Amino acid sequence: MARILLLTFLLLSLVCGCGKSQAPRGGAAQATGKESVARKTMLEIRVDLAMDVASGDEAARIARAATDRANAAGGFAESSTIDANGSHLVLRVPPAEIESVRAVLAGNGPLSHETRSSRDVTDAVLDLDARVKSSKIEEARLLELLQNKTGNLADVLAVERALADVRERIERLEAEQRAAHGRVDLAVVAVHLNVRGAFDGAPFGQQVVLAAREGVMVARTAGVLVVTTTLRAGPTLLLFGAGAWAIARVIRRLRSRAIST
Repeated sequence: MARILLLTFLLLSLVCGCGKSQAPRGGAAQATGKESVARKTMLEIRVDLAMDVASGDEAARIARAATDRANAAGGFAESSTIDANGSHLVLRVPPAEIESVRAVLAGNGPLSHETRSSRDVTDAVLDLDARVKSSKIEEARLLELLQNKTGNLADVLAVERALADVRERIERLEAEQRAAHGRVDLAVVAVHLNVRGAFDGAPFGQQVVLAAREGVMVARTAGVLVVTTTLRAGPTLLLFGAGAWAIARVIRRLRSRAIST
């Protein structure tokens, strides 16, 4: 039994050590205590705003005003739906301009619904930045090898293949990097302008269409959140899952040997 406990402890220490060894990559800005204090927290912010309006025309007017405000603030409208039953917008604006967009709605009446959420993605973004930087350093070294043209033809061809792989990786990482910084630089402001009584007396088919439209918007937002969270947490969960599987396998073997003896 003592041997089993000792082996379990050693395996857990190994798994935890592997996890810690990756931490500096994600915390490149934490090289010193001063840098850690000065590190800027990066947040993905989402705000949902809703209000009831008297008519579709009023909803369209407020939607245009909110879109103009977002454009003037350096943002844009990611999606927009305007019809007789109301308006639904997804705006991207700098976090500092969220209140100015909210003021456009609040200036036309009370809000019926308001939620705010934020997620700290500092480590994930810094990790991505570090991977891009590391890949570019690798690219520079491979280019230097090609310029020196040392080795035989097979070696040169191997370096060229490695360089192509690195450049493909850099393109993919830079695309992820732009998207990650974009989600930090521009918050999501979802605006729902609902005409009072739009569902009252409407044909069943129209009610279904309106409900489905709102459901798709909510599902889209939830789906993006689930996918991005899974991608960020996946490697860590895989690491600990592999460690737990290895520990369980070793314990089963030790128990089998103990029973056989």
